[in-house]
Amino acid sequence: MSSTAEVLDKVRRLLVANDWRADLYGENGFRLPFEDSDLFIEVDELTVGDDEKIHPIEVWTPVLFDVPVSDALARYVAEQRFRFGNLRLHFDGDETINTAKETLVAFEHTILGDFLDAQELEIALGMVFVSGTGEAEDMQARFGGTRPRDKA
Repeated sequence: MSSTAEVLDKVRRLLVANDWRADLYGENGFRLPFEDSDLFIEVDELTVGDDEKIHPIEVWTPVLFDVPVSDALARYVAEQRFRFGNLRLHFDGDETINTAKETLVAFEHTILGDFLDAQELEIALGMVFVSGTGEAEDMQARFGGTRPRDKA
């Protein structure tokens, strides 16, 4: 199996080969400025079985920033069904849905990095971006918050 460093290098090479501009993000990821928002790629490492390691890659984009936390928002996010990815609430530090006043709503999808190829990465990036940005206007009207393109 691959190491985290090998999967990160594979992702970097695929991004460069496709002429995608990317900055380092966190310890194991990349940020891709893209149209009115950003796409994020984060590589993780999980142990399965006794000692086998796999590397899930989370691809995500912000949908709305600073959304007031409410039961209606939580229910909406929990009930949405997408064929590719899902909505998720992100909280700062040790905040939870019970303690936070505002949250970041993101659209995300996870792929396995150990066998990643260029086409899978390209499709994941495109689908996450299209799905996430497609939700922003409707969700903003329902729950408030700020779209990424309006945050600047």
